[in-house]
Amino acid sequence: MYETDYLVKHYTPVDGETRSEDDRLASRHGSVEFLTTMRYIEKYLFPGARILEIGAGTGRYSHTLAHKGYAVDAVEHILANTEANICYMGLRGKQHENARN
Repeated sequence: MYETDYLVKHYTPVDGETRSEDDRLASRHGSVEFLTTMRYIEKYLFPGARILEIGAGTGRYSHTLAHKGYAVDAVEHILANTEANICYMGLRGKQHENARN
């Protein structure tokens, strides 16, 4: 087993099961985590900042920051998360011109 196989197994949905990081962050306790994290991230950003997010998951932070006008590059190892990220970008259309995967 490769070092990262456990990550792929953990984050890849199995028949009928969902383990979406996006769903977790949208939950009641997850939204507190998301808002708190965004507050700390934005504390250190300046207008026009460029952001590199390593381990971007489904892109919740990347998309939010891109929507706020930051240039965002996102890297994600888990294929299911990358697909969700790309799907989300497609659903949101041109609103996220600042986001690149």
